[in-house]
Amino acid sequence: MNRFPAHIVLIALFPVLFLYANNVAEVSASEIILPALIVLLVAGILYAIAARITGAHQKCALIISLFVLLFFSFSHIADAVSGSTLWGISIGRGRYMLAATVLFFALGSWMISRVKTRIGQVTQIANAFATVMILSSISAGLFNLTTGSISPATNVVVTATKTPAGKPDIYYLVVDAYARDDILREIFNHDNSDFVGFLENTGFFVASQSNANYSQTVLSAPSSLNMTYLDEIASAMGPNTRNTLPLAKMIASNRVVEFLAGLGYETVCFSSGVGFTELKGFDQYLSDSWIMSDFENMLLWMTPIPRIVFALESKSTYNEACRQRLLYTLENLPNVPDHNRPRFIFAHFMAPHAPFLYDAEGNELNPGGRLTFFDAGNFTDVNQYRQQYSDYVTWLNQQLTRTVSAILANSDQPPVILLQSDHGIDSYLMWGDSSEAAMRERMAILNAYYLPDTTDVGFYDQISPVNSFQVILNHLFGTGLPILEDRSYFSPYDYPYRFTDVTEQINPVEAEQTSLDK
Repeated sequence: MNRFPAHIVLIALFPVLFLYANNVAEVSASEIILPALIVLLVAGILYAIAARITGAHQKCALIISLFVLLFFSFSHIADAVSGSTLWGISIGRGRYMLAATVLFFALGSWMISRVKTRIGQVTQIANAFATVMILSSISAGLFNLTTGSISPATNVVVTATKTPAGKPDIYYLVVDAYARDDILREIFNHDNSDFVGFLENTGFFVASQSNANYSQTVLSAPSSLNMTYLDEIASAMGPNTRNTLPLAKMIASNRVVEFLAGLGYETVCFSSGVGFTELKGFDQYLSDSWIMSDFENMLLWMTPIPRIVFALESKSTYNEACRQRLLYTLENLPNVPDHNRPRFIFAHFMAPHAPFLYDAEGNELNPGGRLTFFDAGNFTDVNQYRQQYSDYVTWLNQQLTRTVSAILANSDQPPVILLQSDHGIDSYLMWGDSSEAAMRERMAILNAYYLPDTTDVGFYDQISPVNSFQVILNHLFGTGLPILEDRSYFSPYDYPYRFTDVTEQINPVEAEQTSLDK
C-alpha cells in the first residue's frame, strides 16, 4: 500500500489548496470544489492513458505528478526570475520560460523512465513529499481562519425613528480607484468637468474635497458599510499580520445591510470578480454565468495557459472575463428584478482600476497581464499609465452616464444613489512611497450622492466614506447616527493594519476646517 502512487492525487489537489489557503479571506470553500475536480480529472485521464500504453504505472504516476507541479508552478517561477538575464537572454520572458519548463519536464521524465529498480521507494518518497505539501497548505489555511476569527463590534447601534412613505431603492456603486476631479486635472491632465457637470445637473451632490479613509479596498469597504473606523480590528490583529479574513467578514455581515434588511429591504449584489466583495449571501447575486470566478482565474494564471493564449491570439482570456463582467453590471443595474420590496443594490466595479480594458473611443485593449493591486508598478512608462487611465475614465464616464440615467428613468420613485470610489489612483505610489504627492493622489476620490429629497441632507465637501451612510440613514430614517471626524489612513499593501494617519499631510487646510465646522 505504501507503494501506491497517492502522490498523483495529493499533488493534483495541492495547487488548489495552496491558493485557497492564501486567499481564505476572499474565497468561499465551495468555490474550490469544481477546480479541484477538474484538476483531478485531467491528471487521472493523463495517468490512465500513459499507464495503459506503457504498463509502467508507478513511473507514469511520477511523470504526471512532475507535470502538474511544473504546470502550476510556471507563473511563480516566471515572476521570481522576471527581469533576470543569462548570457544576455531575458530568461523571465514567457517563450524562454516555456522552453525551459518543457526541457526540464522532458529531462525529468527521461530520468524517471530510466529508473530500473527501487521505483517503489521513489514512490514512497513522492507520497511523503506530497503529504507534507498538503499538510502545509491545510496548516496555513487553518492558521488564517483561526487568526481571522476575530469579529469586533463596530459600536454602532442603528435604530430608525421615522420611515418614509415609500422606501427608496438604495444603490451603492463603488468605482475602484476613481480619482477626484482636481487630481485628474493636475496629474493626469484630464478634464472631468463634463461628467461632474452631468452628475450635478442630474441632482447629485459631488463632494469636491473628499478623501478615502483607507488606501485599500479591503479596508475601505468594511469601514464604509459598518460606518466606523477600523482601529479596533487593527489593534486586535496587530501590525504584523496580513490576514484580512476579519475584514472580509465585516463586509459580508455589515451594519448597513443588517439595518436595511430589518426594514424589509431586499439585498442585491453584482459579481465584482474580487472575492471579498462577492456577496453571495445577498438575496440576489447577479453574475454572467459564463464568467470564471476570481479564484478560478487566479488558478489559471498560475499556469502557462493565459500566456500561450495571449501569444497565439493577441488576446487575454482574463481581460475578456473582466470586460464581460463590467459590461454585464453596467447593462443590468437599471433592470434589477423587482420583487415588490425596496432594494439595497451593491455593485463594485473594477474600473477605472487596471487592467485598462478600453480606450477613450471604446476600442478594446488587451494588456498582457491580469489585474494587479500594484497598478503603475507594472508600467515602465508612467506617462503611458496616466494616459491609459485617463482614457479609461473617459470611456467609463460614458457608460456610467447611461447607466445612472437609466436607473433614474426606470425607478418608480426616486432612488438613492451613492457613486463612490474606495481609494484614489497611484501613478506616484509604489507602496513603499509615503510622499505627499503619492498620498494625496492615492486618497483623493470621486464621491457623489443622489437623494430623492436633497433639502438639509447634511452633505459637505470634505465628507469621506465612513460618514456616507450616517448622513443617508439619518436623513431617510432619522437614525441619529453621529458624524465622525473625517480622517485618512495609509497602510502598506502587505501589512494592511499598519495605519499611518495622513490627513494633515494630504489636505492640511481642509482637514483643519472640517474639525472647526463640526
